[in-house]
Amino acid sequence: MITANGRTFVVWDVKTGKSTGYWDVDTDITDVALSNDGEYILLGLKDDRAIHINQKTGRRLEVVAHRNERVVCVDLSPDGAIAATGGNDGRVIIWNTVTGDELHILKHGARTAITEFDLAYQRLFIADERGEATI
Repeated sequence: MITANGRTFVVWDVKTGKSTGYWDVDTDITDVALSNDGEYILLGLKDDRAIHINQKTGRRLEVVAHRNERVVCVDLSPDGAIAATGGNDGRVIIWNTVTGDELHILKHGARTAITEFDLAYQRLFIADERGEATI
């Protein structure tokens, strides 16, 4: 499990209830996601960046996700290899977490509120602040 507040985030072991790591970043965190195995972390930031972190190796990939617009929501594929970020610009960007390359850009008419992969990683649910949704 992962929790965040302001500029800090903590990863927790749900079996023991103890934290496995505590970190901070240089701007406010807007959303967080954790891969199914807990190895990969994705942070959406108040500025236009998203950060993908491999907890085991410490590798950190930072991408400019929404060109001067806040990243509002994030999600990771179950294996942590694909990320989705939604922004104030009404776009959802799906990108490769190894290379940082954009794979798809989906446009909505309003600020993105939710991006959520299904557990089988076959679909991505997207909703905007007006309540319009796409799968």
